[in-house]
Amino acid sequence: MDKKTRHYIELSIENLFLKGDLANAIEWIRQETSISSFRDIVLGYMIGGATAVANTYIVLTEKRAISDKDKTEVRELLRKKLPDFLERVQREMNSAR
Repeated sequence: MDKKTRHYIELSIENLFLKGDLANAIEWIRQETSISSFRDIVLGYMIGGATAVANTYIVLTEKRAISDKDKTEVRELLRKKLPDFLERVQREMNSAR
């Protein structure tokens, strides 16, 4: 990866770390599922990836910042997919043993 790309990714990670709305995310996750296992960490990875893809798509195609309405709509889409995500994670974990 070139220096410019690496720098952008580092800044993005730092921005998420410093300015991410973690309290809001924690509350949403608490309402949707309980974290108590490795499975839940994998589920978080999937949700985080899906959220990043959705947000990137909005920013790149609509050329604007992510709004609170966007966050709500993305979360609603993810909420509908949670049972499928959970089933897939469990299936993959069982087959990896």
